[in-house]
Amino acid sequence: MREVEGTLGFKVTSTGEVVSSITVYASKLISLIVGYIAYMLRGKRKVIIVLDEVKADSDERLAELRGWLEGFANSLKWDAGKYWVEKGGSISVIVLTSDALVSKIRYKVGSKVNWALIWNLPYDAMVDLSKQLELNIDSKLLWRLTGGNPRALMNIKTVGLEKWIEVEVLGRIWKVIKESGGTTRTNIWDKLRVVVENIDDGEAELLKTMEEHNVITFKGGSTIISDIPEEEWVGRYYAYQIPAYYHALKVITARRSLHVTPKDVIEDASSS
Repeated sequence: MREVEGTLGFKVTSTGEVVSSITVYASKLISLIVGYIAYMLRGKRKVIIVLDEVKADSDERLAELRGWLEGFANSLKWDAGKYWVEKGGSISVIVLTSDALVSKIRYKVGSKVNWALIWNLPYDAMVDLSKQLELNIDSKLLWRLTGGNPRALMNIKTVGLEKWIEVEVLGRIWKVIKESGGTTRTNIWDKLRVVVENIDDGEAELLKTMEEHNVITFKGGSTIISDIPEEEWVGRYYAYQIPAYYHALKVITARRSLHVTPKDVIEDASSS
């Protein structure tokens, strides 16, 4: 919370009033809400608007999101925001997303938006969560596979470790390889081997496909407000969303084959 407060510029208390909670389907609705807050509400309030799970699953949607972010940032600064500040208040907007593709517009939007990266749970917190979920799996193995990702831990609890690897990890990698030309593409194994050895050196087109499928994320150019582990699956600019993708690709490229089982991935993670 201290890091978030530093980003917002003021202290967040547990007694803050929630004006409303809504599911947003259109960006225009947010602009209307901001206008209402700025011109209709009375008092020197400090307002936080949180947009949760923003998605951009295509280049077209990404362009729309970029345009909206820039327009919204300008509106907050010169229109509603200015008026509200004169009254002694402030308006801050937090947009939460787990969609790696959104990172593509960071440099295009620029300093109008403060990009902050919140990483997965650290090891000790992951252990606590796994105990709460009653996962009877070795903590070190869980770390080597999930990297502290809470959603991954909850999915493992729901479907089981091997099923999770089969569907979420190997299935997603299969989609990446298929969209990259498939296994008949003569140099696909060499390109994949590069991203295993050093993810930052990967071919641009392959990295783009991996981002689109949320296998990797771009972490450069962001304010880091949580600890990022120094692991082989974390590069300087890119990192695997969860280390299970790294271990799966490590086995796949070594065999130059997609005939890999969840047990193979578990064995590689266990021996690392």
